[in-house]
Amino acid sequence: MTSNLKTTVHRSLSALVEMLELMGNGDPAMPVGDAAQDFNLLLSTAQEAFPESATIHALRPLRPADSLVTFLTRVAALKGAAEAEGWRGSASSRA
Repeated sequence: MTSNLKTTVHRSLSALVEMLELMGNGDPAMPVGDAAQDFNLLLSTAQEAFPESATIHALRPLRPADSLVTFLTRVAALKGAAEAEGWRGSASSRA
Protein backbone atom coordinates (compact mmCIF):
# COMPACT_ATOMS: atom_id res chain seq x y z
CA MET A 1 0.00 0.00 0.00
CA THR A 2 2.74 2.47 0.93
CA SER A 3 4.47 1.85 -2.40
CA ASN A 4 1.26 2.79 -4.25
CA LEU A 5 0.94 5.94 -2.15
CA LYS A 6 4.53 6.90 -2.89
CA THR A 7 3.91 6.46 -6.61
CA THR A 8 0.75 8.57 -6.33
CA VAL A 9 2.65 11.31 -4.49
CA HIS A 10 5.46 11.39 -7.06
CA ARG A 11 3.02 11.51 -10.00
CA SER A 12 0.88 14.17 -8.35
CA LEU A 13 3.91 16.29 -7.55
CA SER A 14 5.11 16.06 -11.15
CA ALA A 15 1.71 17.18 -12.42
CA LEU A 16 1.60 20.00 -9.87
CA VAL A 17 5.07 21.23 -10.81
CA GLU A 18 4.09 21.14 -14.48
CA MET A 19 0.98 23.21 -13.75
CA LEU A 20 3.02 25.71 -11.72
CA GLU A 21 5.50 26.08 -14.59
CA LEU A 22 2.60 27.06 -16.85
CA MET A 23 1.52 29.65 -14.27
CA GLY A 24 5.13 30.90 -14.03
CA ASN A 25 4.41 34.55 -14.78
CA GLY A 26 1.75 34.94 -12.10
CA ASP A 27 1.92 37.57 -9.38
CA PRO A 28 3.91 36.02 -6.49
CA ALA A 29 1.62 37.76 -3.97
CA MET A 30 -1.54 36.34 -5.57
CA PRO A 31 -3.58 34.16 -3.18
CA VAL A 32 -3.64 30.49 -4.14
CA GLY A 33 -7.36 30.07 -3.49
CA ASP A 34 -8.72 26.59 -4.26
CA ALA A 35 -5.25 25.24 -5.09
CA ALA A 36 -4.65 25.14 -1.32
CA GLN A 37 -7.11 22.27 -1.00
CA ASP A 38 -5.30 20.28 -3.72
CA PHE A 39 -1.93 20.84 -2.06
CA ASN A 40 -3.30 19.89 1.36
CA LEU A 41 -4.70 16.62 0.01
CA LEU A 42 -1.33 15.84 -1.57
CA LEU A 43 0.49 16.77 1.64
CA SER A 44 -1.77 14.47 3.67
CA THR A 45 -1.13 11.61 1.23
CA ALA A 46 2.63 12.28 1.35
CA GLN A 47 2.61 12.23 5.14
CA GLU A 48 0.93 8.83 5.04
CA ALA A 49 3.26 7.53 2.30
CA PHE A 50 6.45 8.74 4.00
CA PRO A 51 5.84 8.26 7.74
CA GLU A 52 9.57 8.51 8.56
CA SER A 53 10.12 11.88 6.83
CA ALA A 54 10.45 14.64 9.39
CA THR A 55 10.55 17.24 6.60
CA ILE A 56 7.26 16.13 5.06
CA HIS A 57 5.60 15.99 8.48
CA ALA A 58 6.88 19.48 9.34
CA LEU A 59 5.23 21.07 6.30
CA ARG A 60 2.09 22.98 7.13
CA PRO A 61 -1.10 22.95 5.09
CA LEU A 62 -1.84 25.92 2.86
CA ARG A 63 -4.70 28.35 3.37
CA PRO A 64 -6.55 29.83 0.40
CA ALA A 65 -5.21 33.28 1.37
CA ASP A 66 -1.56 32.12 1.24
CA SER A 67 0.48 33.59 -1.59
CA LEU A 68 1.69 31.89 -4.74
CA VAL A 69 5.27 32.20 -3.51
CA THR A 70 4.33 30.31 -0.31
CA PHE A 71 2.69 27.65 -2.47
CA LEU A 72 5.78 27.34 -4.66
CA THR A 73 8.05 27.08 -1.62
CA ARG A 74 5.98 24.31 -0.03
CA VAL A 75 5.69 22.37 -3.28
CA ALA A 76 9.47 22.58 -3.74
CA ALA A 77 10.07 21.40 -0.15
CA LEU A 78 7.59 18.54 -0.52
CA LYS A 79 9.04 17.48 -3.86
CA GLY A 80 12.62 17.55 -2.54
CA ALA A 81 11.70 15.59 0.58
CA ALA A 82 9.72 12.97 -1.37
CA GLU A 83 12.57 12.54 -3.84
CA ALA A 84 15.10 12.19 -1.02
CA GLU A 85 12.91 9.57 0.66
CA GLY A 86 12.59 7.73 -2.64
CA TRP A 87 16.36 7.66 -3.07
CA ARG A 88 16.79 6.57 0.53
CA GLY A 89 14.31 3.72 -0.05
CA SER A 90 16.13 2.68 -3.23
CA ALA A 91 19.48 2.64 -1.44
CA SER A 92 18.03 0.57 1.42
CA SER A 93 16.59 -2.04 -0.92
CA ARG A 94 19.95 -2.43 -2.72
CA ALA A 95 21.90 -2.89 0.53
